[in-house]
Amino acid sequence: MQASGPVAALIHYIQRRRREVTVLFTDIEGSTQYWDRYGDIEGRLMVDRHNRLTFPVVRHYRGRIVKTIGDSIMATFASPEDALRAAIAMQQVLASRRAEDPDFDLHIRIGMHTGTAVVERRDVFGDVVNVAARVEGFAHGDQVFLSGSTAKQLPRRDYVMHKRDDFRAKGKRRAVPVWECDWRNCPDQHSGVRLESLLPLAAGQKTAVAGYAIVGLAGLYLLYHWYGRFLLSDWEWVALLALNPVRALRYYWWILPAAAGTFAVLTAGLAALRTLPIWVLRLVQGGAGFTLGLLLGAALGHIPPLAQSPWLQQPLYESQHLFVEARADGVEVRAQRDLDADPILSVNRGELMLLADVAEDDGITWNRVLVAPGGWGWVPRVLPAARGHPEKRLTWADKFYFRRIDAFNILLGAVGLLVGVRRFGLQPF
Repeated sequence: MQASGPVAALIHYIQRRRREVTVLFTDIEGSTQYWDRYGDIEGRLMVDRHNRLTFPVVRHYRGRIVKTIGDSIMATFASPEDALRAAIAMQQVLASRRAEDPDFDLHIRIGMHTGTAVVERRDVFGDVVNVAARVEGFAHGDQVFLSGSTAKQLPRRDYVMHKRDDFRAKGKRRAVPVWECDWRNCPDQHSGVRLESLLPLAAGQKTAVAGYAIVGLAGLYLLYHWYGRFLLSDWEWVALLALNPVRALRYYWWILPAAAGTFAVLTAGLAALRTLPIWVLRLVQGGAGFTLGLLLGAALGHIPPLAQSPWLQQPLYESQHLFVEARADGVEVRAQRDLDADPILSVNRGELMLLADVAEDDGITWNRVLVAPGGWGWVPRVLPAARGHPEKRLTWADKFYFRRIDAFNILLGAVGLLVGVRRFGLQPF
């Protein structure tokens, strides 16, 4: 009887994901006794050290860590040779650490088997998994065992392999041939592996920290957009760059190569670091807390009782200059106070310009604004009604006021920063 409906769909799904893989298991020797003797904290730190040393090796040799089972790793490799090289590298890394640190006494056993499995995104299923686990259980500390199906696909002389006794795995009708790799006499496989990543974080926490960094950068942008650019623009020489950076780059072209060079130097410096200081990671999470606090303050500031409070709206600082904001798209800036003069610049709604002077001609109020380094132009505030068109406001001029409600926003951001910094903690691998 042929399957149909959902069962047929599942069978099709499983068949499409069957492929040959090499499954590798590791296990820490004596871990049960270690946990019993030293307790949960030291036991978890032992597993963390194991994972930090072995995970990079698996990834370096194009393996995929499927899962951790207590103090064991289950990984898969498309190539049996990659799996064996990874196993050799793991043992060599641990041996090197034991030689460097007399207090480091971590030993693992490794087993692998090659066969067809159902490879899904989060797990691997099939008899190959069961046999690989049995082969690993047949080994002892500091040993690398391979099943016969894996060994026959490898150059045995290159990896110093010799035959061990066959063993009968539980539930198997036939004995499984087993080979051992003498990794101590194999060529060096671990010198090219970068054991310590830039961030000493578990994979899940790396994702979280990346998210914190993005949110924190958003907070810095809001801080600049709401306050910083107006404060900077009180210095006339930096006003064009602060208010209209894209336009300013036409004149200050050297900023781009300077920024690129600075970025390259910082990137090279970060790449040279083995780990980032913990305070940097705390600050990244704190930056996300600052953004959330800032947004909370802005939301509270729109509540009518706060928005209408004279005390909260009282300015603590006002800018020396006025700023002209375009209130329509395609507002034209002219060299003279004349609507028939050729425009020298067109700006869109929301763009800001520094105001230098105000004049009136033929009933039209003109604002003299900064449009280039040392270059000025004129833009009308209101376009008078003419030829059947109603009066149209083009620009609005006002000072920047830093009010008590703004200080409240930043205070909430600072509270979020402190909470984020204090709540950060490293998670074990």
